[in-house]
Amino acid sequence: MAIDFLHLAHLNSEARKALSNLRLIEKEKNRLIGETRQLADSLKQEQIHAALSQLPIERLKDVTDARIPYEAFRRGGIENIGDIFAKSVYQLSALNGVSESTAFELKGVAERMALALSSTIRAKIDFESDSSATVGVLDNLSRLDAITAFDREASESREAITRAIGENLEKLAPTSSRLKWFFTGKAKKSLALEAAAVIEDATSSLSNSLVIKRASEVKNVLGAKRSDLEVLRQDYQSRASDYLAIFENTVEEVPSFSQEFGNYDEAFVAAILARDFDANLLNATLRKYQIFGIKFALLQKRVIIGDEMGLGKTMQALGVLAQVHKEGGTRFLVVCPASVIVNWEREIRERTRLTSLRIHGADQDTHLRQWIDEGGIGLTTFDTLKNFGLDDAILEGFGIDLIVVDEAHFAKNLHTARSREINRWIKNRSRVLFLSGTPMENRVGEFMGLAEMVNREVAEDLDSAVLSAGTEPFKKAVAPIYLRRNVAQVLDELPDLIEIEDHCSWDGVDMEFYKAMVGRGNFMGMRMAAFKPLVGERTSKMERLLELVDDATESGKKVIVFSYFTSVIFDIAKELGERALDPITGAVPPRRRQEIVDAFTHSAEPKVLIGQIQAAGTGLNIQAASVVILCEPQIKPTLETQAIARAHRMGQVRSVQVHRLVIPDSVDEHMMRMLHHKIVEFNAYARDSHLANIAGDQIDDSEPTLAKMIVLAERQRLALDPSTPLELDAPEEV
Repeated sequence: MAIDFLHLAHLNSEARKALSNLRLIEKEKNRLIGETRQLADSLKQEQIHAALSQLPIERLKDVTDARIPYEAFRRGGIENIGDIFAKSVYQLSALNGVSESTAFELKGVAERMALALSSTIRAKIDFESDSSATVGVLDNLSRLDAITAFDREASESREAITRAIGENLEKLAPTSSRLKWFFTGKAKKSLALEAAAVIEDATSSLSNSLVIKRASEVKNVLGAKRSDLEVLRQDYQSRASDYLAIFENTVEEVPSFSQEFGNYDEAFVAAILARDFDANLLNATLRKYQIFGIKFALLQKRVIIGDEMGLGKTMQALGVLAQVHKEGGTRFLVVCPASVIVNWEREIRERTRLTSLRIHGADQDTHLRQWIDEGGIGLTTFDTLKNFGLDDAILEGFGIDLIVVDEAHFAKNLHTARSREINRWIKNRSRVLFLSGTPMENRVGEFMGLAEMVNREVAEDLDSAVLSAGTEPFKKAVAPIYLRRNVAQVLDELPDLIEIEDHCSWDGVDMEFYKAMVGRGNFMGMRMAAFKPLVGERTSKMERLLELVDDATESGKKVIVFSYFTSVIFDIAKELGERALDPITGAVPPRRRQEIVDAFTHSAEPKVLIGQIQAAGTGLNIQAASVVILCEPQIKPTLETQAIARAHRMGQVRSVQVHRLVIPDSVDEHMMRMLHHKIVEFNAYARDSHLANIAGDQIDDSEPTLAKMIVLAERQRLALDPSTPLELDAPEEV
């Protein structure tokens, strides 16, 4: 049989490249981890110095009897303990009036204070800093992100590929040139052919060839020069949750939420941490507290995860779903409000390798039968579940490996039809996961209802007197079935801005109105349509907004709602009733605007401030709010950034959550895509004040062109006549 030498030579060359790339990635991963840990230590030292700099030198008298030469220090530019910590004993004693012994003692005091702070401070990324440590961390995280994604994609095959090539590559050495091959003996040629067959078998399959291709791409990312600081900042802002998860997993040796372990005994914590979970099943990098939540649910099987809004309860549920699927589960059910069903579809598609089926709407009956027959993740709503028409005998006839109930507090009243239906479905199921961001420590009756549904035995053992005694007794008593963390406990290293896209749907929307606006080319009408309801219904965006307000106010948080349109603002105000203050629009005089803000700020109970983004989004300080809801994307980046800055500014002491209400396959999605590009461009121009305003004006000159592009794209998607004249100058309110 003729031997194709060129094929052997090519296989040899490509195998060497593949092996080199795979080994380089692993080597670079270890190097980047080590370097990032060193840089994190530098960040921590910067934070310690900053904390010491907040302490005036007069504080020294509280910890030492030594004479403190205040005037000598001030003449030398030393105003605080951080200044002392930053200087050497020699530099301090060189100051006129400071003896060497005094310098030595006071330097020692500053170092002991720094050591004490070290145990309470964790390295934090201040992405606006331009220190070399910050820049280095941001660059390393972007590279580690590429490696992390590659690890997830190649977790099952890279080791086999590396082993197959590594063990056989040297046997292919004779194929490096025709001359070598010519002078190679028959036995070694035979070994080379056998090695070639092994390598080809390990590298030629579609999945493995894709791994090799991705390894080459990752190698190029790792070899690229460091990006511009502004690009690094923008990338970090857009991917903060992923990058911070990588940072935490790289830097910290123990979970950052260890204070929460006080509610569990040591054996229980050990059992949770030891529970198997393959994080590579998800297309995301998880925080350690999220992994703990996933393992908690897997170990305890029927539980409530009550983490505060913004901590990724959906991602934890996806982790449980993926692991149960890996362990043989085939049929799952997610029950949620209609307003978030689109978000579940999107998260399952983008974050897992599982498939979902929406059992809701026009195809409900067909999809229900398909889900019963074929399995997968069925997605439905509380109200639709009641209409399935499946009696107890049918429910008992097929298995469901996990039922997830999102916003489970909707089913807290056991006497309602909704709760009875949920209870019927979860009865005798081995795995049940309730998700709720509503705190229950002070709502014993509500919690007891959910606890009874999830685990009757635990609920029967709960003493209502103990549960009413306070939050700590409550947490200890319900620890076997209830896990709740808040932002301050587990995300204390985050920047105080968390941005979330809430994907809504067309449910409840007057779709004919939207199509009419697209057909007429009325851009403003298209943007408003998501809040135009069908008669007697609420739109999905309104439903989601009300849920977000409920969650926030239940947690004692104040909320700002921004919209471009006055009609939307007044509709929201009507829905919220007494929970909302008078809306701020362009028609409200400046003095009255400030009075509304003052009432919002000084209110003892959580209130909602609703404002037209052009009017309330500039010139007002609203740092009493910690949740911001944007009803629709804005075409000017400056409008959004200035509006968010009303709450996210100096004086804000809580994390700020920004929720953008977006409908996929709509004008919203086009605008979000274009807004992202414009923000990148905006950040490349400037970051604040005068330059930002100039840059914003320059960037927004293309607004009519962008509106036209969006209208035409929607006409094409909806198969409408593209030649109809555009009403881009139509009134802003329709």
